[in-house]
Amino acid sequence: MFEFKSKQDEKKALRIVFWCIAPILFLVFFRLFGLVFGIIYGGVFSLLLGGRYTEVITVVSFLTALMFTLLTCRTLYIQYKKHIIGDR
Repeated sequence: MFEFKSKQDEKKALRIVFWCIAPILFLVFFRLFGLVFGIIYGGVFSLLLGGRYTEVITVVSFLTALMFTLLTCRTLYIQYKKHIIGDR
């Protein structure tokens, strides 16, 4: 089994692991939130407002999914840093 020489080396390796996984997490959460907000905005608002605002609804859905994805990734990194890496 591999052992680190110091805690700094271990923390550095844990950060590298997170940033290798982060793009995959970003894509997964973006797809999830894209589907959720696409259904909410695309379905409900299209029925309420009619078909003339589909482009606006699509853009709002995209931006909302992007915002939620960025906030989720930020929250995951803060929690990872606090609980796994051990930094405060």
